[in-house]
Amino acid sequence: MVTKNTHPEPVELDWGSFKGGSVDVLVHWNISETTETDDMNESTYTAWQYEEARIRVPLPAHARSQATAQEYLNGRYQALLMIAGADVIPNKLGDIETALLDLAEAML
Repeated sequence: MVTKNTHPEPVELDWGSFKGGSVDVLVHWNISETTETDDMNESTYTAWQYEEARIRVPLPAHARSQATAQEYLNGRYQALLMIAGADVIPNKLGDIETALLDLAEAML
């Protein structure tokens, strides 16, 4: 589990890794707010704990800019969770199909 003092987005692109039509993505889930104490035990601050996985995702031709890639991947959050290995129950059968197709693309 990761703990940071910044609230994570569910899907974060590592745009510097974009190559050959694919990009690395950090997928976050089980995000919860917590209170941490600084190293000197003098003050507390808000932090977030969450699960995280880095996966490589192929992008379709219409999603090859940072903005369009982010929009494309945000819309596939449930599928990315399944590919990342998160313990989630798909909302609908379509999510399973999308995840399998995305996984097949990633493996090719």
